[in-house]
Amino acid sequence: MRPYCGQQLGLRVVILIAYMRSNLVRLNLIPVFSQARFSPLILRNGRSVPTLYAGENVAVALMETLLRDLPLKCTGHPIELRKLESVMHSRLLPREPLLLLDLNPRSLKRLGITTTLLLSSMADQYSTTQRWAARLYEVNPDAQGLSWASRQHGGKALMLFGDRINLHSLVPATLSLPALQSQPLLTALEDLADEMALVLID
Repeated sequence: MRPYCGQQLGLRVVILIAYMRSNLVRLNLIPVFSQARFSPLILRNGRSVPTLYAGENVAVALMETLLRDLPLKCTGHPIELRKLESVMHSRLLPREPLLLLDLNPRSLKRLGITTTLLLSSMADQYSTTQRWAARLYEVNPDAQGLSWASRQHGGKALMLFGDRINLHSLVPATLSLPALQSQPLLTALEDLADEMALVLID
C-alpha cells in the first residue's frame, strides 16, 4: 500500500500519548548507520530527519537488536557473547513527557493500514514503512516520535524525531557503555535466554 494515497487526512488522528517512563534503553550496533523499519526518515522535500531508536527496557532493546533474528523454534539456539563486543548500551531518562504517535491496531485501522504491513513486514518492505513514517511526521507537527509494540518482544519500542526533542529533555543515565561491561544488560540477556531456552556461549 502506498503511504501517500487514500485517507491522508486520517493520518492526523493517530493518538498522541504522553510517554514518561523511568528510562529509555538504546543499544547501538556498530556501525550504527543502516536501513531500519522507519529510518532513514526522508521527507518529500528531500530533508532527512535525525532519529533515535530505543526500547522501554533493556529486554526490548536486546530483542530488537542482538536477538532479532532468532529462528521460530529457538530452543537450544546458540548466542555467542562475543557479538556483544560491537554493542554499546545507553540509558536515557526523560525529564518531561514525550508526545509519541501510538501505532496500535486501532489507530492503524483509522489509517487503512494493517499492523502486518507497518510493524511486522520484512526488510524488503522498509521503503514503504519509511515513507509512512515520513508522512506521519509531516502531518503531525507536534509529535516527537513513534511508539509501537515490539514484534520481537511485545513491550514498547519507539523512535524519536531528533529535530523535535529538546536536548535537555533527555538525561543520559548510562552513555555508550560497552555491553559486556553493563551488568543490567547481561542480567536481562540471561533472563531472556532462560525464558526462550537459548544457549549463551562465551
